[in-house]
Amino acid sequence: MVGLSPEQLVAHFPFHVAVDESMQVIQYGRSLAQLIPEIRIGIPIAGLLRLRRPCGGWVAEALSKDTELLHIAEHEPTKLVLRGQMVCVAGEIKQFIFLASPWVDGPEALDRLGLTLGDFALHDVSLDLIQVVQSMRIANDDLRRLASILKGHRSELQRVNAELSARNEQLELTSRDLVDAQQIADLGNWRYDSATDHLETSSGFVSIFGGAGDHIPSTFASWLEFVHPADRLRVEQMIRDADGNAFDIDFRIIRSDGRRRYVHLRCRVGLGVAPSVIKAGTLQDVTVRKRTERMLRVQRRQIRKLALVASKTDNGVVITDVMGRIEWANRAFRRQSGFAQRQLRGRKPGDLLQVPETSQDTIKYMRAKLAAHESFNVELLNAAADGRRYWVAIDVQPIRGPDGVATHFISVQRDITAMRIQQADLERLHAERELILELSSDGFLAFDENGAQVYSNSAAAYFMGLQPEALSLMDEFAVDARLASLSGEGGVFVPARVLADGATDILNLIDARMTLRRAVRNIAGDNGVARGRVVYLTDITREKELDRMRTEFLATAAHELRTPMSSIHGFSELLMTRELDAPTRREVVEIIHHQSNFVVRMVNDLLDLERLSSGAAFGELRMQAVGVVPLVRRVIDGLLIENDPRRVQFQSNGIEEPLVLADPDKLAQALINLLANAYRYSRTKGGAIELVLSRRQRKSRVEIGIAVRDHGIGMTVAQIQKVFERFYRADPSSAVSGTGLGMTLVKEIIERMDGIIEIDSAPDLGATVTLWLPEVLDR
Repeated sequence: MVGLSPEQLVAHFPFHVAVDESMQVIQYGRSLAQLIPEIRIGIPIAGLLRLRRPCGGWVAEALSKDTELLHIAEHEPTKLVLRGQMVCVAGEIKQFIFLASPWVDGPEALDRLGLTLGDFALHDVSLDLIQVVQSMRIANDDLRRLASILKGHRSELQRVNAELSARNEQLELTSRDLVDAQQIADLGNWRYDSATDHLETSSGFVSIFGGAGDHIPSTFASWLEFVHPADRLRVEQMIRDADGNAFDIDFRIIRSDGRRRYVHLRCRVGLGVAPSVIKAGTLQDVTVRKRTERMLRVQRRQIRKLALVASKTDNGVVITDVMGRIEWANRAFRRQSGFAQRQLRGRKPGDLLQVPETSQDTIKYMRAKLAAHESFNVELLNAAADGRRYWVAIDVQPIRGPDGVATHFISVQRDITAMRIQQADLERLHAERELILELSSDGFLAFDENGAQVYSNSAAAYFMGLQPEALSLMDEFAVDARLASLSGEGGVFVPARVLADGATDILNLIDARMTLRRAVRNIAGDNGVARGRVVYLTDITREKELDRMRTEFLATAAHELRTPMSSIHGFSELLMTRELDAPTRREVVEIIHHQSNFVVRMVNDLLDLERLSSGAAFGELRMQAVGVVPLVRRVIDGLLIENDPRRVQFQSNGIEEPLVLADPDKLAQALINLLANAYRYSRTKGGAIELVLSRRQRKSRVEIGIAVRDHGIGMTVAQIQKVFERFYRADPSSAVSGTGLGMTLVKEIIERMDGIIEIDSAPDLGATVTLWLPEVLDR
């Protein structure tokens, strides 16, 4: 086909498409497949491309005749336009090849279509045409801007010309007007005849030198005396050597009043009556202009310095026009943003740098300030060319013209990313500290050197019986007064500000029944002078109570152990020192055995309590689904109370095979303790001992209750409140044996299994102790 193999055709014409005589696609280029993904071999080309030129459509006969015409086809879904030549290839089967290229009008169209240079053939002139079109557009834009500038200049020149014409007309009216004009312009005329050495001057000339009367120079030499000595030789030489050419010269003069001025002298040369040479011209006071030029030079030097600073500073500097389009950006800004100067010029910074995460409120504020031509300062999140996010502090100032109207904006941008990260870290640390202090069970109060409160947490407010909001309004003096009032009148209260750095004391809050440990630490400043105080309050009420309970426990344990140990010691000594008959000896040995069993039970109970409380191996529960009925029957069958004919009456109340979440061994131990107590405390009164099951709904869970009921001596409300204390016995007499640790142990076991123990009792009416445990519903 056309002298090229199919592979060569694909390589040299990446946008071609070949069809057979039935107008079905038989081959297409790689780049065309990229632009039209739905193209496939065998599909009608009319379904892909609409032939806009020539108008005959995809018809073999028409295509055979129009091979010399420019063909234009359009892919309507993407608005892609292809233009090129149709080649008819004759053979066994007539084929048509559309040698096409995309019709694009600029680089933007390439970007929209997703094309790159590699998608075009090397011989394709489309890219060159695009560059030419783009260059023409840029040139046209430049011409339009230049025309606008020239139009402005022409208007200004017309205005100046009109003004000059009006002035000339005014100057031509009278010579007095001319003199007035010269005086206004500090302009004077002079005429010098070299043959006679005579100098003629106008009044304006004389006034420039401050001359009057005898001080009016009339000769060249007398005039030169007014010229500054440093410029005199240069001026004299130029005037004397002047030939037919005119010249201008600036120099300094010293007026008759001693003041120094700058003047501008214009000279022209003409021939008078031989041998005279006439030199004439004007002299103008240009002191103001010279000063202005000097100021301009200084300003230019300052501008060069500023430009040098802008190029060397680490802060980004951007100059935009009044519409916000970038005209110049320094190296630091280009480094910050990652964009080259050519990429920045003519673009708005926001279009390049702002991202969805950028604060929309800040963007609206900036736009309002720019529209009003006002300065502003903001902090903004930008994105560099590579996608990197960075924070900048932006200071924008308008640059105004002589009329006060803004013509440009200058923006200085400081990268504050590291500062923002550090600020975020500090805020996070501050929030963490606030959270830790707020969640702390200890109270914290901080005051400055004047006693004003800086911080207080909820725990401190709780200790003082106040709401946190009320405490936050109190200074150090008010806080001390509050603590003093809570401590009562009997105690001695020392204000925190009087305590030494690091001192601690104990506060007994009588009304709140609370004991606090107070510690005071000074906040040291740079010079070692205290800048405030921190008061630290710790609730040690439980600690004090534990100390009291520990002391009472040791005293009680020693008392409880002393009696059986004394019996063991006394009767064992009796066995060693005396010969006893057999019945007496047996009685003594039984007493020793009974008392030793009491000691062993007490020690075992104490060890069980300690292990449960500390979570040791003994206290690690094996929680599982436990069948209540089998466990209860096993406990009842294994319980044998010597010489007691009573048996436990078990009632399931129709609750079929309930399961509870518990440790079977510990639950059995708790039931044994309850049943043993029921036997002991109902021995004298007798009566049945009952074990009853029940079920209830409490909050979000279902519970099974195991109640042990006796008809013994019962308990008062005060006794019920103390029944779980160690070594407490409702009947302290020796009539009922026991260590006073059983109920304590039961409570520890049940609560460790997430259960509840309840007691219902009255004096002489017996007691009912119920163990409530969560029921296992999923079987």
